[in-house]
Amino acid sequence: MKPPDPAPLTSGSGPKAGRYPTLADVGSGRDNNFNLLRFVASLLVVLTHGIALSTGNVEVTPLHVFGGFVAVLAPDVFFVASGYLITASLMGRNDAAAYVRARVLRIYPALWVSGFATVFGIGLLVTTLPALDYLTHPQTWIFLVRNLTLVAGASESLPGVFNGLPYPNSVNGSLWTLPVEIRLYLGLLLLWWLAGRFTRQQRPWMGWVMVAGAVLLGVLKLRMELGHLPTVNTLRLAPLFFIGSAFYLFREHVAIRRDWFWLALGAMLLSAPWRPVFQVVELLTIGYVTLYLAYVPDGAVRQFNRLGDYSYGIYIHSFPLQQCLVLAMPGIGPWATMAASLMVSVPVAVASWHWIEKPAISRKRKVPAPSP
Repeated sequence: MKPPDPAPLTSGSGPKAGRYPTLADVGSGRDNNFNLLRFVASLLVVLTHGIALSTGNVEVTPLHVFGGFVAVLAPDVFFVASGYLITASLMGRNDAAAYVRARVLRIYPALWVSGFATVFGIGLLVTTLPALDYLTHPQTWIFLVRNLTLVAGASESLPGVFNGLPYPNSVNGSLWTLPVEIRLYLGLLLLWWLAGRFTRQQRPWMGWVMVAGAVLLGVLKLRMELGHLPTVNTLRLAPLFFIGSAFYLFREHVAIRRDWFWLALGAMLLSAPWRPVFQVVELLTIGYVTLYLAYVPDGAVRQFNRLGDYSYGIYIHSFPLQQCLVLAMPGIGPWATMAASLMVSVPVAVASWHWIEKPAISRKRKVPAPSP
């Protein structure tokens, strides 16, 4: 379905005449750019991780833009999109069991393959410990159990694996966001249940809770980040998820306007040289920018949907593969690491999508609302 052009609807457009289209008008169906947006965001993660892993310096990156890091935008885009799409999935299914099943099928099958391949493939091959010592080491099993379940958070290191690298002892540093995602999925489910049980207007009640959560946690997040205080992972990302969820719940009231998009994007770019200002502006604008890009650009870009959603596979598989490249090619520079990382990570993600993720997703109950 081709979305309407983001210009005022003219007379003859029925009850919508004389106003701009809303997010509800352009956001129906599955013909959108979410797969492409998340793919680009995952590539940014690969590139910046590749630089950090080859140099050991997380502050060195050619993606640096006027004092801000483009890579900072990647998790924010992921979580805005997740908040919007997961809320759509829950509201469309209106079934707690189906919602949980859908989330499990999306996250865990590929994660389990990644976990077993990392521990019994990569880890066993590259560890400096004897094989028996590695397999009987408690940290090996802690890593496996924690990363296969995510209940107690993700584990980052395996015994004797990647010890002497520029970024040492880190096997899969990308997984830190997944426990946060799961907490937010469960929090959304609880809110949905409470709103349905104790209110007569479930969706507006949920929407205002999400708005309040985004404001309160967003202010706290900014105060801690601008004050250079340690920020827990959930606080770092929850406001973005709430923003995406609120946009979905109030989508009939969000006008889609080209001038607003350029104003928001321009504010982000202009504020980039001043990191504290950028952090505030980005939090205020990233939701609108992400959802505009997800639904308005049309034409050839929509053909990407035919390929699939490779972002999750890139995200969970790329980090250990990048560490293997650095281990195999001592002294490899940042640019060579980035190029090699893409050549390895993207094909693995494509295979993961077609052989693991897509078959698992096909077991979800179909719903009319957009679902990741």
